[in-house]
Amino acid sequence: MMPSQLFQEAPYRGRRAVLATMHGKEQAIGPPMRRLLGLELVGAPELDTDRFGTFAGDVPRNGSMLEVAVRKAREGMRLSQARLGLASEGTYGPHPDIPFMTVGREIIVLVDDDAGLTVQEHLITHDVTCTLRFVEPGSDWMSFLDEIGFPAQGVLVRSHQASRNAYLRKDLRDAAEVAAAVAQAARLSQDGRARIETDMRAHRNPSRMAVLATLAEKLAHRIAAPCPACRAPGFGVIETHKGLPCSECGTPTASIRLHVHGCLLCEFRDERGRPDGRLTEEPYFCSWCNP
Repeated sequence: MMPSQLFQEAPYRGRRAVLATMHGKEQAIGPPMRRLLGLELVGAPELDTDRFGTFAGDVPRNGSMLEVAVRKAREGMRLSQARLGLASEGTYGPHPDIPFMTVGREIIVLVDDDAGLTVQEHLITHDVTCTLRFVEPGSDWMSFLDEIGFPAQGVLVRSHQASRNAYLRKDLRDAAEVAAAVAQAARLSQDGRARIETDMRAHRNPSRMAVLATLAEKLAHRIAAPCPACRAPGFGVIETHKGLPCSECGTPTASIRLHVHGCLLCEFRDERGRPDGRLTEEPYFCSWCNP
Protein backbone atom coordinates (compact mmCIF):
# COMPACT_ATOMS: atom_id res chain seq x y z
CA MET A 1 0.00 0.00 0.00
CA MET A 2 1.32 3.45 -0.93
CA PRO A 3 1.93 5.89 1.99
CA SER A 4 -0.73 8.25 0.62
CA GLN A 5 -3.29 5.45 1.02
CA LEU A 6 -2.42 4.95 4.69
CA PHE A 7 -3.42 8.44 5.78
CA GLN A 8 -6.96 9.58 5.25
CA GLU A 9 -8.38 12.96 6.16
CA ALA A 10 -8.46 13.51 9.95
CA PRO A 11 -6.59 10.27 10.80
CA TYR A 12 -7.02 10.74 14.58
CA ARG A 13 -10.72 11.53 14.68
CA GLY A 14 -12.51 9.20 17.06
CA ARG A 15 -9.29 7.68 18.41
CA ARG A 16 -7.84 7.68 21.92
CA ALA A 17 -4.33 8.50 23.08
CA VAL A 18 -2.70 8.08 26.48
CA LEU A 19 -1.47 11.32 28.04
CA ALA A 20 1.47 10.72 30.36
CA THR A 21 0.80 13.02 33.30
CA MET A 22 0.13 12.91 37.02
CA HIS A 23 -0.20 16.70 37.29
CA GLY A 24 -3.49 17.44 35.56
CA LYS A 25 -2.11 18.40 32.15
CA GLU A 26 -5.21 16.95 30.48
CA GLN A 27 -6.98 20.19 31.45
CA ALA A 28 -4.72 22.11 29.07
CA ILE A 29 -3.84 19.55 26.41
CA GLY A 30 -7.17 17.74 26.06
CA PRO A 31 -9.41 20.52 24.64
CA PRO A 32 -7.20 21.45 21.63
CA MET A 33 -6.71 17.79 20.74
CA ARG A 34 -10.44 17.14 20.88
CA ARG A 35 -11.45 20.33 19.05
CA LEU A 36 -8.85 20.30 16.27
CA LEU A 37 -8.20 16.58 15.78
CA GLY A 38 -11.17 14.73 17.26
CA LEU A 39 -8.63 12.92 19.47
CA GLU A 40 -9.67 11.94 23.00
CA LEU A 41 -7.08 11.72 25.76
CA VAL A 42 -7.07 9.17 28.56
CA GLY A 43 -4.78 8.81 31.53
CA ALA A 44 -2.47 6.05 32.72
CA PRO A 45 -3.33 5.81 36.45
CA GLU A 46 -0.30 3.69 37.38
CA LEU A 47 2.21 6.01 35.70
CA ASP A 48 4.66 7.85 37.96
CA THR A 49 6.10 10.63 35.78
CA ASP A 50 8.20 11.97 38.67
CA ARG A 51 10.65 9.12 38.18
CA PHE A 52 11.69 10.73 34.89
CA GLY A 53 12.77 13.90 36.71
CA THR A 54 11.24 16.65 38.84
CA PHE A 55 11.31 20.45 38.72
CA ALA A 56 12.42 20.52 42.36
CA GLY A 57 15.54 18.57 41.44
CA ASP A 58 15.06 15.79 43.98
CA VAL A 59 14.89 13.42 40.99
CA PRO A 60 17.28 14.52 38.20
CA ARG A 61 16.20 14.34 34.57
CA ASN A 62 18.24 11.80 32.61
CA GLY A 63 18.46 12.85 28.97
CA SER A 64 17.31 15.71 26.76
CA MET A 65 13.82 17.19 27.02
CA LEU A 66 12.78 15.38 23.83
CA GLU A 67 14.19 12.06 24.99
CA VAL A 68 12.39 12.30 28.33
CA ALA A 69 9.10 13.38 26.76
CA VAL A 70 9.17 10.41 24.37
CA ARG A 71 10.17 8.11 27.22
CA LYS A 72 7.20 9.28 29.31
CA ALA A 73 4.79 8.90 26.38
CA ARG A 74 6.02 5.38 25.69
CA GLU A 75 5.75 4.38 29.35
CA GLY A 76 2.14 5.54 29.40
CA MET A 77 1.51 3.57 26.21
CA ARG A 78 3.13 0.47 27.70
CA LEU A 79 1.05 0.60 30.87
CA SER A 80 -2.16 1.15 28.90
CA GLN A 81 -1.31 -1.15 25.98
CA ALA A 82 -1.98 1.78 23.64
CA ARG A 83 -0.63 2.68 20.21
CA LEU A 84 -0.89 6.45 20.65
CA GLY A 85 0.71 8.49 23.41
CA LEU A 86 1.41 12.11 24.35
CA ALA A 87 3.71 13.71 26.87
CA SER A 88 5.30 17.07 27.56
CA GLU A 89 8.43 18.28 29.29
CA GLY A 90 9.46 21.74 30.46
CA THR A 91 12.40 23.62 31.87
CA TYR A 92 12.60 27.12 33.42
CA GLY A 93 15.42 29.30 34.65
CA PRO A 94 17.25 32.63 34.33
CA HIS A 95 17.51 34.09 30.83
CA PRO A 96 21.10 33.58 29.58
CA ASP A 97 21.41 37.13 28.24
CA ILE A 98 18.83 39.34 29.98
CA PRO A 99 19.28 39.93 33.74
CA PHE A 100 16.31 39.34 36.06
CA MET A 101 14.25 37.66 33.32
CA THR A 102 13.03 34.07 33.44
CA VAL A 103 12.77 32.02 30.28
CA GLY A 104 11.09 28.66 29.81
CA ARG A 105 11.04 26.01 27.12
CA GLU A 106 8.25 23.50 26.74
CA ILE A 107 8.16 20.54 24.38
CA ILE A 108 5.25 18.23 23.58
CA VAL A 109 5.20 15.01 21.54
CA LEU A 110 2.69 12.67 19.96
CA VAL A 111 4.02 9.13 19.52
CA ASP A 112 2.10 7.08 16.94
CA ASP A 113 3.28 3.48 16.72
CA ASP A 114 0.79 2.61 13.98
CA ALA A 115 2.17 5.26 11.64
CA GLY A 116 5.73 4.93 12.92
CA LEU A 117 6.19 8.61 13.63
CA THR A 118 6.73 11.07 16.46
CA VAL A 119 5.41 14.60 16.03
CA GLN A 120 6.87 17.30 18.25
CA GLU A 121 6.43 21.00 18.86
CA HIS A 122 8.11 23.40 21.25
CA LEU A 123 7.53 26.84 22.67
CA ILE A 124 9.75 29.47 24.30
CA THR A 125 7.98 31.59 26.90
CA HIS A 126 8.58 34.42 29.36
CA ASP A 127 4.99 34.41 30.63
CA VAL A 128 5.16 31.86 33.43
CA THR A 129 5.32 32.61 37.15
CA CYS A 130 8.78 31.37 38.11
CA THR A 131 10.58 33.10 40.97
CA LEU A 132 11.96 32.62 44.47
CA ARG A 133 12.62 34.46 47.70
CA PHE A 134 15.22 33.92 50.44
CA VAL A 135 13.58 34.45 53.84
CA GLU A 136 14.13 34.12 57.56
CA PRO A 137 11.56 32.98 60.12
CA GLY A 138 9.60 36.05 61.24
CA SER A 139 10.38 38.09 58.11
CA ASP A 140 7.65 39.35 55.79
CA TRP A 141 7.40 36.48 53.34
CA MET A 142 3.59 36.69 53.23
CA SER A 143 3.86 39.57 50.75
CA PHE A 144 5.73 37.19 48.42
CA LEU A 145 2.91 34.65 48.63
CA ASP A 146 0.36 37.37 47.87
CA GLU A 147 2.46 38.60 44.96
CA ILE A 148 2.57 35.22 43.21
CA GLY A 149 -1.07 34.32 43.92
CA PHE A 150 -0.69 31.60 46.57
CA PRO A 151 -2.36 29.15 47.15
CA ALA A 152 -3.56 28.80 43.52
CA GLN A 153 0.10 29.19 42.60
CA GLY A 154 1.90 26.59 44.66
CA VAL A 155 5.23 26.94 46.44
CA LEU A 156 7.92 24.66 47.74
CA VAL A 157 10.32 25.37 50.58
CA ARG A 158 13.89 24.20 51.02
CA SER A 159 16.93 25.13 53.09
CA HIS A 160 19.12 27.86 51.60
CA GLN A 161 22.62 26.73 52.49
CA ALA A 162 22.52 22.97 52.78
CA SER A 163 22.73 20.00 50.47
CA ARG A 164 20.07 20.59 47.78
CA ASN A 165 17.66 17.98 49.09
CA ALA A 166 18.46 18.19 52.80
CA TYR A 167 15.00 19.65 53.43
CA LEU A 168 12.28 20.00 50.80
CA ARG A 169 8.55 20.46 51.27
CA LYS A 170 5.97 20.48 48.47
CA ASP A 171 2.18 20.61 48.36
CA LEU A 172 1.87 23.28 51.06
CA ARG A 173 -1.83 24.16 51.39
CA ASP A 174 -1.88 27.35 53.47
CA ALA A 175 0.24 30.02 55.14
CA ALA A 176 0.51 28.01 58.36
CA GLU A 177 2.10 25.08 56.53
CA VAL A 178 4.46 27.45 54.73
CA ALA A 179 5.46 29.03 58.05
CA ALA A 180 6.24 25.63 59.57
CA ALA A 181 8.25 24.63 56.51
CA VAL A 182 10.20 27.92 56.54
CA ALA A 183 11.07 27.45 60.21
CA GLN A 184 12.32 23.90 59.68
CA ALA A 185 14.22 24.73 56.49
CA ALA A 186 15.92 27.71 58.15
CA ARG A 187 16.81 25.59 61.16
CA LEU A 188 18.65 23.14 58.89
CA SER A 189 20.36 25.85 56.81
CA GLN A 190 23.89 26.99 57.60
CA ASP A 191 22.89 30.66 57.33
CA GLY A 192 19.49 30.33 59.04
CA ARG A 193 17.53 31.15 55.88
CA ALA A 194 14.95 29.30 53.85
CA ARG A 195 14.19 29.43 50.15
CA ILE A 196 10.59 29.74 48.96
CA GLU A 197 10.17 28.86 45.28
CA THR A 198 7.22 28.82 42.93
CA ASP A 199 6.06 25.28 42.21
CA MET A 200 6.54 24.63 38.50
CA ARG A 201 4.39 21.51 38.30
CA ALA A 202 1.47 22.16 35.97
CA HIS A 203 -1.31 21.52 38.49
CA ARG A 204 0.26 24.02 40.91
CA ASN A 205 1.16 26.70 38.37
CA PRO A 206 -1.81 28.26 36.50
CA SER A 207 0.40 30.33 34.18
CA ARG A 208 2.31 27.24 33.06
CA MET A 209 -0.97 25.42 32.46
CA ALA A 210 -1.97 28.25 30.11
CA VAL A 211 1.33 27.89 28.22
CA LEU A 212 0.70 24.15 27.84
CA ALA A 213 -2.70 24.90 26.32
CA THR A 214 -1.06 27.19 23.76
CA LEU A 215 1.58 24.56 22.98
CA ALA A 216 -1.02 21.81 22.65
CA GLU A 217 -2.90 23.90 20.11
CA LYS A 218 0.33 24.41 18.19
CA LEU A 219 0.94 20.66 18.15
CA ALA A 220 -2.63 19.91 17.08
CA HIS A 221 -2.32 22.30 14.13
CA ARG A 222 0.92 20.59 13.10
CA ILE A 223 -0.58 17.11 13.39
CA ALA A 224 -3.48 18.26 11.24
CA ALA A 225 -1.09 19.39 8.47
CA PRO A 226 -0.59 16.51 5.98
CA CYS A 227 2.51 16.01 3.86
CA PRO A 228 1.76 17.19 0.30
CA ALA A 229 3.47 14.07 -1.05
CA CYS A 230 2.41 11.15 1.16
CA ARG A 231 -0.35 12.68 3.35
CA ALA A 232 1.39 11.69 6.58
CA PRO A 233 0.40 13.94 9.50
CA GLY A 234 2.79 16.39 11.11
CA PHE A 235 4.16 18.26 8.11
CA GLY A 236 5.99 21.37 9.33
CA VAL A 237 9.29 23.06 10.12
CA ILE A 238 12.13 20.57 10.55
CA GLU A 239 15.07 23.00 10.33
CA THR A 240 15.89 26.68 9.92
CA HIS A 241 18.65 28.44 8.01
CA LYS A 242 20.23 31.63 9.31
CA GLY A 243 21.76 34.40 7.21
CA LEU A 244 19.05 37.04 6.77
CA PRO A 245 21.00 39.81 5.01
CA CYS A 246 21.57 43.23 6.56
CA SER A 247 19.39 45.90 4.93
CA GLU A 248 22.32 48.31 4.89
CA CYS A 249 25.31 46.31 3.69
CA GLY A 250 23.92 42.89 2.74
CA THR A 251 26.10 40.94 5.18
CA PRO A 252 24.41 37.71 6.37
CA THR A 253 23.27 38.00 9.99
CA ALA A 254 22.47 35.43 12.65
CA SER A 255 18.73 35.97 12.07
CA ILE A 256 16.69 33.22 10.41
CA ARG A 257 16.49 33.53 6.61
CA LEU A 258 14.25 30.59 5.73
CA HIS A 259 12.39 27.64 7.17
CA VAL A 260 12.58 24.11 5.77
CA HIS A 261 9.25 22.29 6.02
CA GLY A 262 9.43 18.54 5.79
CA CYS A 263 7.66 15.24 6.20
CA LEU A 264 8.37 12.98 9.15
CA LEU A 265 8.12 9.84 7.00
CA CYS A 266 9.05 10.55 3.39
CA GLU A 267 11.79 12.72 1.89
CA PHE A 268 9.58 15.60 0.77
CA ARG A 269 11.03 19.03 1.64
CA ASP A 270 9.86 22.57 0.95
CA GLU A 271 11.98 25.68 1.62
CA ARG A 272 9.94 28.71 2.60
CA GLY A 273 10.73 32.27 3.58
CA ARG A 274 10.05 33.71 6.98
CA PRO A 275 6.40 33.70 8.08
CA ASP A 276 6.61 37.47 8.69
CA GLY A 277 7.77 38.07 5.10
CA ARG A 278 10.93 39.92 6.10
CA LEU A 279 13.75 39.80 3.53
CA THR A 280 16.38 41.86 5.39
CA GLU A 281 17.55 42.50 8.94
CA GLU A 282 18.10 45.79 10.76
CA PRO A 283 21.75 47.03 10.79
CA TYR A 284 21.64 46.90 14.61
CA PHE A 285 21.87 43.08 14.36
CA CYS A 286 24.66 43.13 11.75
CA SER A 287 28.17 42.21 12.92
CA TRP A 288 29.66 44.47 10.21
CA CYS A 289 27.50 47.58 10.74
CA ASN A 290 27.34 47.17 14.51
CA PRO A 291 30.46 45.20 15.56
